[in-house]
Amino acid sequence: MAKKKSSLADSLGALAQSDVAAVTEPAQTSAPKSVKPSRQGTVMIGAHMPKEVSKALNILAAEEERSNKQLLAEALNLLFERYGKPSIAPMD
Repeated sequence: MAKKKSSLADSLGALAQSDVAAVTEPAQTSAPKSVKPSRQGTVMIGAHMPKEVSKALNILAAEEERSNKQLLAEALNLLFERYGKPSIAPMD
């Protein structure tokens, strides 16, 4: 006697209720387990800009022999200064 093929409904019905909850509920987000030491205690700050802005920043970084991060920190500190806030962006 041939074995009856299981249907998708049969397979889904066989899932335990906890399995269904695990599949349908969004996963809890947690911090990555291995964070580079240089990134501990930091957060990513960014914005989408036109390609020309990225190109100009890269050219300026090359001309000044500095990293984009250093130039962005300088720009943020100038912005903070303009609005009477302390210059706290690290320049390293």
